[in-house]
Amino acid sequence: MAIRNNAASAAIAALVGLAAGAGGQHLMPGKERVVERQTQVTVAASKHAWPDLNQDETIAIGEALAPLKDAQISIFCNDAACNDLAHDLDDAMQIASANSSLEHSVNAMGSGFAVLTAEGDDRGLLIASAIKAATAGRLDPEVRHSALTGTIQIAIGKRQH
Repeated sequence: MAIRNNAASAAIAALVGLAAGAGGQHLMPGKERVVERQTQVTVAASKHAWPDLNQDETIAIGEALAPLKDAQISIFCNDAACNDLAHDLDDAMQIASANSSLEHSVNAMGSGFAVLTAEGDDRGLLIASAIKAATAGRLDPEVRHSALTGTIQIAIGKRQH
């Protein structure tokens, strides 16, 4: 055992000696140099991407929807084309103190932007009107009625041009 340890120690000493003799250039790692630089990348948005809301629009929608305090609102978005808008609408619902959630549909969403409520539930019209008013008509979601009871859904599909 002592012979093996001595042989290993000798081998290590020889390598260190070689490294020192060669200036440490080949066997010893050198100091790393970190270079940082900023790069600007322009990414073109998809032609199907929905525009996001600015801060003033988000706040205006949230304040207009104050009557929806504690309402259950599900915001459906299935891809990156609607992700920013969905998050902005979720922020607006938080301002209104609604119980909102971001969801993914198990079915294909198709195209369009709609607020779905039960027949006779005028909260869908309130939401659609607030969005249209805050964005000066730039966004104008449809109001659709379905078999929903008690909940409100906002569905954001592919944007058509």
